[in-house]
Amino acid sequence: MSFTPDPPLQPLRIPAGWHVAYNQFFDIEPDMTAEAYSGSWWYFSEDMLQLKHAEWKLLLDLGWYPESRPEGNFKIYLVQLMDDVEEMPDAWESPLATFSSPSRQEIVKTIEAWLLKPPARAKA
Repeated sequence: MSFTPDPPLQPLRIPAGWHVAYNQFFDIEPDMTAEAYSGSWWYFSEDMLQLKHAEWKLLLDLGWYPESRPEGNFKIYLVQLMDDVEEMPDAWESPLATFSSPSRQEIVKTIEAWLLKPPARAKA
């Protein structure tokens, strides 16, 4: 059995203050001609990238919905982090902003813009 390494991670410009909680956002395009749950589709999950900004109390989350499916899209959520962990489900139900696209380039552009100037950031 031969080992195939993962593709490289997607380069991102992440400003100071943001912490990478996890990163599985790879530098590959979705193959819309491939069958779901095959080939590169394993790299397109609901948990691709999560960044946190402690001072601004923000969380940026990136995933592919529906997971590992060619009919899906990248989706970014920007949510307000809550001091009380029990309030976090409410924050996910009412995100500050969302953006969806099948284009990796559009997603990268949006992530980098939001990291510099988050839309509708609540006052700390």
